[in-house]
Amino acid sequence: MADRRNEGLLTYAYLLLYIALSSGQIFFNKWVLSSKEINFPYPLGLTLLHMVFSSVLCFVLTKVLKVIKVEEGMTPEM
Repeated sequence: MADRRNEGLLTYAYLLLYIALSSGQIFFNKWVLSSKEINFPYPLGLTLLHMVFSSVLCFVLTKVLKVIKVEEGMTPEM
């Protein structure tokens, strides 16, 4: 019972971390696009960089570090 509870708490911790990092990225993007000093004129390029970074980080966490258990393939239950 304690293992299942710890696993649930860890899942919620990952979700909160994801929400915090994603929110931080959104505010950073807003700052980069509206800043007078940086004046980055490519919002789609910034979004692309965000998505590439997120994908690489997810790959490293799931396949390399195996922090999150991911089952191979799709099942009918999904």
